[in-house]
Amino acid sequence: MLKRIPRNPRVVFVVPPLSNLVDKDGFVSPSRPKFPSMPEMMLASALRTRHPEVQVSINNLRILEPNRVESYKTIDYYGRSMDAVRVGAEFEAAREDIENADVVCISNNFTQNAGVCADLLRYAKECKPDVILVVGGSDVAARHEYYMDHGADIVVLSEGESRLPALIRTLQAGDALAEIPGLVFREAGQRRTTSSLYQGRYMKVGTYVNQKDPWATDMNAVEFPALDLVDVHQFDESGEGILIEGVSAPIMHFESSRGCHEHCTFCATPNLIGDKFRFSTSHRIRELLEFYASHGVKSLALNEDNLLTRVALDPENGTREVVEMFRHMRELGFAWEFDGGIQFGLLWDSASAKIRRELFDAMFYHNGGDNGRWVGCYRIYVPLERLADQDMRKLGKLQKFEVELELVREMARVGIPAIYLGIIVGVPTDTDETIEITRERSHQIQDEIRRINGNKSGIPHSYTWFSFFNEILIPGSTDWVRYQDQLDFDVNKYPELWNFHTSTLKRNDGKPPIHFHEKRFELATEFNGEKAMERFRKMGKYQPSDGILLLN
Repeated sequence: MLKRIPRNPRVVFVVPPLSNLVDKDGFVSPSRPKFPSMPEMMLASALRTRHPEVQVSINNLRILEPNRVESYKTIDYYGRSMDAVRVGAEFEAAREDIENADVVCISNNFTQNAGVCADLLRYAKECKPDVILVVGGSDVAARHEYYMDHGADIVVLSEGESRLPALIRTLQAGDALAEIPGLVFREAGQRRTTSSLYQGRYMKVGTYVNQKDPWATDMNAVEFPALDLVDVHQFDESGEGILIEGVSAPIMHFESSRGCHEHCTFCATPNLIGDKFRFSTSHRIRELLEFYASHGVKSLALNEDNLLTRVALDPENGTREVVEMFRHMRELGFAWEFDGGIQFGLLWDSASAKIRRELFDAMFYHNGGDNGRWVGCYRIYVPLERLADQDMRKLGKLQKFEVELELVREMARVGIPAIYLGIIVGVPTDTDETIEITRERSHQIQDEIRRINGNKSGIPHSYTWFSFFNEILIPGSTDWVRYQDQLDFDVNKYPELWNFHTSTLKRNDGKPPIHFHEKRFELATEFNGEKAMERFRKMGKYQPSDGILLLN
């Protein structure tokens, strides 16, 4: 049994440095250390609300030294040397907090960052051997053995807003953890899994968690993030990079739903969280936005990519709710971006073969940067995913290319300043033919946006960034089970390669994955320009080839 903790324990949330890859030309994957890390703020708020006697703090190592880059491993990637680097402060900057803590909490959703988290777990145990280490997050839930092997005492396999307070209460009382579902912990030298919603089923192909988790977070009762525990003004970049002219920091992550009713085989959400979609009411969203405004937040990063599920499940009421959401944002003067993408195809009404105008106008409203301050949408990441017809048919959420092209045209017509397009290149079935189709259709999109820009008067210019991504084999997804035997690298030894730019899957055509790694950079340079790619390699930030985004 784990040790009993004091009645007024110290609980510290440590945000580890980011992991990135760097080769001889610079950054291989994006670096975003100044984007707000939400899990720690959400869990800290839930914990202190239920247990005001707990002393809670957050130590974000990324933002302490966002420009510090330290190599910790060299990887031989098909003959090309790549350094795995930490971006952020040294672990030593967390030593005092760890030594004074009874419980240290670490969250990790991305496999790419697993190596840094493992190093931090070992460091924490060196600093204070009897400190209790609690870890959670998507990658942790899918690969909990890895984190236990590196020092974690307790792994949380699902949402933590209810589980973590219960866990702390149990440790305070010295009781057994067995009554809290969805945990893995050490007991008498053994690892024990409590009654779990999954029972290992997320590792079986095509099997999803289709019953409600009684411990799932209520999106209309969840506490607002503990913004008072951080300096929000330090958050001045999003998942898509630097904020553009006229858009003010601080920026904050916005979340109004969890779960997903779709069963995309490449995604871990239906397996790890379940397919029960939960969302906040319009009233609750207004309260959250007013809370943000009261703390000085100016801009919003909307990175829930299934925001339009409301519309898919209930077109009439869902449309009304989404329109009201964006009306609240507009009335409160926020700028916003869709940095996680959206369910692109749901903006199109197939029955009428027209854009869903009410939705489109609400989501992509903007004031054009009047008086030097942008209100409304300033950037969107458009997940085009695959541009070859045979692949588009396999992904039900995608539309025909002609429809997607018209949607992108309309985004340019209304003057969204930054349109970032995500395209997957290098899946195992890719051929020279599908790559050529991707190139041709990308040129069609680029040419159409340029044509529209040339005819604009009094409407902001639309800049583009083309991101050609690798298909990541995400632990916990159905594809993870299907294709593990095609992996060329061990995820436990080289988790850093699980990013959007370095392939790890063997090819159907026998070509090494580095062939398509190089192809992606070749296409990115062709469409974004050499200077833009030089900036990306130097900074790890997306910035269009036109330079600074001007709004006039």
